[in-house]
This record gives sequence, structure tokens and C-alpha cells, in this order.
Amino acid sequence: MRGQCAKYDYDLLVFSPMVKVCHTDKVYLNGELNIFNLINYDLVDGVLVASLELVEDQVYTVLEKLEADLRMKCRKPVVSLDLPLADYPTSFTDDRKAIRSVVKHLVNEHGCRKLYILTGQKDYIVSEGRAEAFCEQMRAEGLDVSEDNVFYGNFWYTGGEEFADRILSGEVEMPEAVVCANDFMAVGLANRLISGGVKVPGQVRVTGYDATKEAVFNTVSITTYNPDVYGMGLMESICCIRS
Repeated sequence: MRGQCAKYDYDLLVFSPMVKVCHTDKVYLNGELNIFNLINYDLVDGVLVASLELVEDQVYTVLEKLEADLRMKCRKPVVSLDLPLADYPTSFTDDRKAIRSVVKHLVNEHGCRKLYILTGQKDYIVSEGRAEAFCEQMRAEGLDVSEDNVFYGNFWYTGGEEFADRILSGEVEMPEAVVCANDFMAVGLANRLISGGVKVPGQVRVTGYDATKEAVFNTVSITTYNPDVYGMGLMESICCIRS
């Protein structure tokens, strides 16, 4: 995004708290969120909202407040990224190719045959798109796949932990690999499986998506995919904030 803004001589203003919206210290979190009150919408030409990053573990409070502020104060174009926001246009990262590449790698390089996908909330466009890509590549590899291979989480650590509990209890049959639709769920899944006595990646391979530092620096580092957010920035360059 910065590179594309520089190309067109745009100024890019980034407003972001330093902590996640699920931060346990609510007093500190509320202080961090005051950064959004600093936005003067009269001085910008457009707004990009990283909506998916503002929702964690089913907590929509921050995104809902930002939406209310936009409706009340902003008369400029608004584009949401990767998650629908009210009736504003939404741009999605092209991640189908990425998910298919991960599945292909697990099957061809590691010999995995029993794979699951742990995606985000049901009926989210991002969640369903990644699940569909998973199923498409499984079929392309000649493997059986059905709704029994697709599981829904919440794009947060707890989604991975809850899925791990289902595997550890025997409710869900042990897979050879789990393709997670983001890194947070992958970290939660891997850590909970390990605490339950399962070897990762020895018994179960766990992959993530987003290439976050949490995946890299986890006790057991997570193989992850770096999405083409640069490409998404190119597509939406017309909506970059400009002074």
C-alpha cells in the first residue's frame, strides 16, 4: 500500500491500535482505541478499513463503533478489506490460489491424504472462499473430500483450541494435516494439540495463512502463507488516503 501511494504521490495515514481487540486489559484497550477519534475525515480523500483485522473471537465492538463513526462523520469513499462492512464496497485478497498451493504441497511433498480445513466463521465470504479452494484442490489431487473435511472457527486462537479439543476427545478423527485459514487459529490448534500429547508436525501437520510474527515465533513455528496484500493494494490504489 505504501509503495502504491508513493507511486501516485499520495499521503497515507495509518490509524491502528498496538493491541488486538481481545486485549484483556480493557482500560488499556480503550486508551489505545482513542486513536480512531483522531481521524479528521474532512482532510482525507478516502478511507480503507482493514475490517477483518478488527474482529477477533466474535468481538465486533470496535468495528461497529468505527462503522458508526464513518456513517456520522465521513462523506468520503470507504472501502472495506476482506470483510463486508455495512453497504460499503469490499475488496478481497485473492487467496484461492494460496490455499490450493498449501494443499498441493501437503499432498505431494509430505504424502498427506487425510486433510481438514479449519476456516473462519460460516457464511463469511473469506471463510467460504478458502474452504472452497481447499475442496477444489483436494479433488484435483484425486482425494475424497466432503463437508466432513471442512470445519468452522473464528479467526482467533480460541477457534484453533476448540477444534484441537474435539480432535483430542475423539469427536473428530485425527487428521494427517490441518490447513488453517489464518495463523491465529493455527497457533491455537498446534499448541493445544501439543499440550494434549500430539506431536506437531510429527503426527499432525498444521499450516497457517497471513505470515504473522505469531506464527514464526511460536514455540513450534507454523508453516504459513504470505498473502498478496500488495496486489490488493494495487487494485484499490484509487481509494488511498490523500492530503
